Amino acid sequence: MKSIGLDTYRFSISWPRIFPEGTGSINEKGFDFYDKLIDNLLAEGITPYVTLFHWDLPQKLEENYGGWRNKKVSNFFAEYAAEVTKRFSDRVSNWMTINEIKCFTTISHREGRHAPGQIEPEQIVNQTVHNSLLSHGLAVRAIRENAKLKPSIGIVENLDTAWPVIDTDENILAAKKSLD
Repeated sequence: MKSIGLDTYRFSISWPRIFPEGTGSINEKGFDFYDKLIDNLLAEGITPYVTLFHWDLPQKLEENYGGWRNKKVSNFFAEYAAEVTKRFSDRVSNWMTINEIKCFTTISHREGRHAPGQIEPEQIVNQTVHNSLLSHGLAVRAIRENAKLKPSIGIVENLDTAWPVIDTDENILAAKKSLD
């Protein structure tokens, strides 16, 4: 990375690698892996940007609680965020809580195209979105409360936009329809 001139690197920490059950016992080997990664990045003058959730919900949370359908998962996520922050915030100040919510909520539960791959009622889809956004908020609080360095915190989202080629009624309508 250094040889190609990178001075920052965004990577995701695997929740199941830290908490194999999603909560409870911590896997120290998981923490060790990221300790080495962060230390190596810093030794090369590369600033780490950490993403806490990139679609890798611990399987036990899906099996035992219904995954993002259940509000309890938001609290487990905050617990995970707090532990990761305690461990790495002496060297990391740039945090992304969640990567692309719609991919593991609406695309997963409305369209069935991503894990867990089910087409469910709109109420369930909306609950997964709500719980994910709640998780973001709880993680922001956990990061702020546990950070050793002043944190910069955000969320990564993939927003859809469509612009009409020409500002005519027909093209404006086509752009709007493309987002439905």
